[in-house]
Amino acid sequence: MLIPEIVFLNPPELTKKLRNFYYSSFNSETLETILGFIEQNMNASKTSKALYMHRNTLNYRLDNFINKTEIDVRTFKGALAIYLLFKR
Repeated sequence: MLIPEIVFLNPPELTKKLRNFYYSSFNSETLETILGFIEQNMNASKTSKALYMHRNTLNYRLDNFINKTEIDVRTFKGALAIYLLFKR
């Protein structure tokens, strides 16, 4: 997974292209769900309550993101990579 390295090296063009790729691949609700999940310390129950969504919906969006990107945001490494990409 090269996303952490890209984010830390901070080449602006590459980081921007990578963000644009994710914005074009997923709708804003999915990305908000992923970032909300990370911000709630990867706790599905807290995330479901904070985002006012059913836990099954949350799990579906997480699974969909993981399957399409092969980045498991349920792990620290995957969550850190995505969080730094969008929040830095």
